[in-house]
Amino acid sequence: MKHICSLACFLMLIGSLAWPSQAQEFGRVNKIRADGAAYHVFAQAGEATIQVLVLGAVNAGIYEVREGTDLEQLIALTGTSMTPGGAGESIKYTVRLFRDVDGQRKLLYEAPLEQMLSSSAEYPELREGDVLMVEGVSKARFGWRDALTIVTSLTTVALLVERLSQ
Repeated sequence: MKHICSLACFLMLIGSLAWPSQAQEFGRVNKIRADGAAYHVFAQAGEATIQVLVLGAVNAGIYEVREGTDLEQLIALTGTSMTPGGAGESIKYTVRLFRDVDGQRKLLYEAPLEQMLSSSAEYPELREGDVLMVEGVSKARFGWRDALTIVTSLTTVALLVERLSQ
């Protein structure tokens, strides 16, 4: 009996050395090979998740979020403060959500960020493989520096024409 227990322990030891052990996987991080892409996980272990690609004027990358995350929450998770630009410049942001429909990527939702945040409209539910794009368009105002640049350029051209005519 003693020899059988020793033999069983020996076989278990040999068996454990023959097969590599595996750690518990979290989400899909261990299954994705991202070359240079940022990968962000915002979910607890065991929660059902989806992956959304985020592009544009935010912290771009692949975001793995829990199912049920809405568009506002996803934009907040990007961690980017979308504030107006410098003096005399304002930036208008547009949010676009694309989804694969019948093998083609279609525009599913589009709205200016200000309108999206101020209205209580329902957003489309995020799904696996969606692409969120946040674009910022700068609308610079005409300032005194711009006027000074134009005046000095015109003066330079006028002086050059006068010298060449002599």
